[in-house]
Amino acid sequence: MVQDGTWECLLEGFKFDLETQVKPKMVEYYYDRARLFARWAQRGAQVYDPRLLTRRHIQSFLDDLVYSHDTAVVGDSA
Repeated sequence: MVQDGTWECLLEGFKFDLETQVKPKMVEYYYDRARLFARWAQRGAQVYDPRLLTRRHIQSFLDDLVYSHDTAVVGDSA
């Protein structure tokens, strides 16, 4: 069982909501991008509880996407 307040729980809820609104290919696209962000938040920003995420974290992630060539941030969907 996925525990409330975790990235995994948040992502699964996001995916569930997407499945009711968009086509399967779009679910996969958006879900993969959300997982990329969650991985960055945990590894890069060290935000292990998504409830502690701030606007500043989101801006830092977007800055990293724009200015970084680090595949851990912009690619590598493992």
